[in-house]
Amino acid sequence: METFRFKQSHGVARGIFLLAFALMCRMSVSAQTSFTVGMLMYTTTSSSTVSVVSSIRGGFTGNLVISASVKDIYGTQYTVTSIGDQAFSLCTGLTSVTISNSVKSIGESAFYGCSALTSFTIPSSVTSIGRAAFYGCTGLTSVTIGNSVTSIGSLAFRDCTSLKSVTIGNSVKSIGSGAFGNCPKLKSITIPKSVKSIGDDAFSTGGGLTKINVDENNTAYSSIDGVLFNKSQTELIRYPGGKQGEYTIPNSVTSIKKNAFSVCRGLTSVIIPSSVTSIGDYAFGYCNKLTDIYCYIVEPLTIVSSVFYDVPKNTCKLHVPIGSKKKYKAANVWKEFLNIVEFDATGIVSIDNSPSTTGNDVWFTLSGVRLNGKPTKAGVYIVNGKKVVIK
Repeated sequence: METFRFKQSHGVARGIFLLAFALMCRMSVSAQTSFTVGMLMYTTTSSSTVSVVSSIRGGFTGNLVISASVKDIYGTQYTVTSIGDQAFSLCTGLTSVTISNSVKSIGESAFYGCSALTSFTIPSSVTSIGRAAFYGCTGLTSVTIGNSVTSIGSLAFRDCTSLKSVTIGNSVKSIGSGAFGNCPKLKSITIPKSVKSIGDDAFSTGGGLTKINVDENNTAYSSIDGVLFNKSQTELIRYPGGKQGEYTIPNSVTSIKKNAFSVCRGLTSVIIPSSVTSIGDYAFGYCNKLTDIYCYIVEPLTIVSSVFYDVPKNTCKLHVPIGSKKKYKAANVWKEFLNIVEFDATGIVSIDNSPSTTGNDVWFTLSGVRLNGKPTKAGVYIVNGKKVVIK
């Protein structure tokens, strides 16, 4: 009898063990974290959702279609809600992408270096575009950003050197630093009223951009003649790199932000008004065609050396108010300009080096002598009741 009890209890224990083992196997199946379907690998993000993480061959080519849902080998169905970080990075043979409306986010560097892509439409379901998501997509010519996207990550479209057209959806609230950096064929861009935050150097385009337009109903930003300002126009944020010639900074400006004129290689002369109290790093960096700077500020501002990095200080003439030359010649950074001259800073409104003038313009010297036509000698003159510098 004792032997029977032993065998019976032994059998029960064995049954419990087998049941436990089966449950463990079942749990391991349900806890599965990744699987492949066709050419794509997926990772589960919850019990019912997955993220596309890569091409199983590491170099997807041709046309890519991301479906709304997929099933694993056990028949469990998942909704595809995201494209993971670096999912298709350096897939240089990828030519087109169709994304289902189930996808809500595009991860960091998701399509980095996909040089064969020529156009991209981000569906209305997507709410965020990750950092460097399309960095280096050199064949990309047009992008449409859906109306649900709220954030464009830093460097998102950096080095998209063929990009000509961008449509930004009306829900975007933030545009990251360098998001459209070095896009030399992008001539204009429109900021919708929804945008509240723009990162440093978001629109440094390597010389192509001529207009940054802002929706007049935007409460954080504004634009004048294609130049980006804050709403009150006390901060000059970005002067388009493709603009040419001279520029007069509005009198309302008190701050010239970091990289504001950086890499504006067509800028030849600039007027800085006396209301300016700060100039950011690299504000005029790489403006190597500058020939004249008219600075109305009587007391030289304290600035860092990078403000005028690569500006030809040996040839660019720095014009300062009468009585300020000695101060500028002693001030750090400013003293690096070899040609500092004084000018009458009272009432001058613009710089003019155009070869002709309209027939209605009447020119006078500062002493009131009327001239026969536009003067040919450099100096300060009065035209239509305003002081103008002739170069």
